[in-house]
Amino acid sequence: MSNTDFSSAEWRPSPNYWNGFDKRDFIVIHATASCGEEYVPNFDASTGKSVHYAIAKDGHVVQYVREANSAWGNCCATGKSTFRQDYNWNKSTVSIENEKSSCDNSEPLTDAQYHSLLMLVRDIAQRWNIPLVYGQQGVRGIIYHHDLDPINKARCPGTFPYATFFRDLQGGPPMNGLPKGATDDGTTIHFPNGLVIVKGFRARYLEMAKAGEVPDDDEPLVNEYPCQPVEKSDPAWWGTSQTNKGSAQETRYFRFGYSPLKGVRVTYVGQELHWYQQQITSGAH
Repeated sequence: MSNTDFSSAEWRPSPNYWNGFDKRDFIVIHATASCGEEYVPNFDASTGKSVHYAIAKDGHVVQYVREANSAWGNCCATGKSTFRQDYNWNKSTVSIENEKSSCDNSEPLTDAQYHSLLMLVRDIAQRWNIPLVYGQQGVRGIIYHHDLDPINKARCPGTFPYATFFRDLQGGPPMNGLPKGATDDGTTIHFPNGLVIVKGFRARYLEMAKAGEVPDDDEPLVNEYPCQPVEKSDPAWWGTSQTNKGSAQETRYFRFGYSPLKGVRVTYVGQELHWYQQQITSGAH
């Protein structure tokens, strides 16, 4: 049996935990403020602390402590926190770190990281019947580390999509309008079928996604490939026989083309399909 509660997580066990828990009322969002490059934290015995999960900038999820045990990531409420200050909240929470290189957690989450966070929070919440709402004393839900410790952890998780987080958790529009399961790591859009969109096609696809033009079930049919001409139906538009050598890529709903003369364009799918149908009808090869 897998050691992880979240099926896609890497299991990297930490010795820093207590067996068992009181209840599972809250999921607590953290960020590492690591002041440098750190893939995900190392919660070995010398650190004296742990969380249940950490999410790297590339979206990779690591689990350190089983959800049925209590990690050492939250402890007690302080200052003007509305949460009880005579209780160790590690006993009632599942905690999630998010990798950030800045010292003050000022950088935003990456798209890949945020997508993994949404999936992980939904998964934990379903397992423990935690509502996907902003929690508070007496109201089960999701909270931030600064809710428990507004003095020492005022910048945890720091820069964060607070305005849209709960809408996204509850099934709102996908992050940046990308199709379901697609993530962007800053250079590459990854899709569940293993294919990718990169470089100029990526930039154009992201523009379309943010404008709400990409259907939720779109995905590449093939990775970018070289072609000359870019469009069989209109080869001259892309340049002369010497300059129209380029590349193309098809998704379920779109076709992208590139040539040095024209750059990146969304090509005419119907026009190209019609050209191929004519070739089939005429018996041309």
